[in-house]
Amino acid sequence: MRTRQRVAGLTILALLATSLWLAWNTIKAPGRSSTGGDGGNLGITSVDLSAGARDVILSASAMVPGDESTVAVTVVNSGSRSIAYSMTSGLVAAGDASLSTALLLTVRSVGSSCAEFDGETLYDGALEGATIASPDAGRALSAASAEILCFRAILPEDTGNAAQAGETTITLAFAASDRATTP
Repeated sequence: MRTRQRVAGLTILALLATSLWLAWNTIKAPGRSSTGGDGGNLGITSVDLSAGARDVILSASAMVPGDESTVAVTVVNSGSRSIAYSMTSGLVAAGDASLSTALLLTVRSVGSSCAEFDGETLYDGALEGATIASPDAGRALSAASAEILCFRAILPEDTGNAAQAGETTITLAFAASDRATTP
């Protein structure tokens, strides 16, 4: 009987470890490039909106024309009430202005995974104009839940030499309001 319990316990641990590994790789999807490289560096962190507005820094570096990089950000509502959230682009930090104006950004809901990039399109356009939902309406997020968003930055093939291998950062402002007071 003890042997069966040990085997069952080890099987459960193996399944748990596999599930955690799959979840981690879905959330931390690697960058991809049309040229076969790693697509430069695009970094985003998670954001918990239960305590109010938060900024997320999006940074890009070492990209060349044709590169793309895809990463995930987890939007969290650890509070006890539903919220509505929005995101707007803000301050572009000192760096290569030609890179920040050349980068295109697409934001999607997770779909099957960020690597597949097959979710609902929430934004598609210039990095500097990025928005998700209007501040008045917001995107619904239930209490004690999270949503994974997939961000893909692309440096178009026809980008001039000035933007190659540059670095830039932009602040993305996430704001939330109590869903009960949101129309």
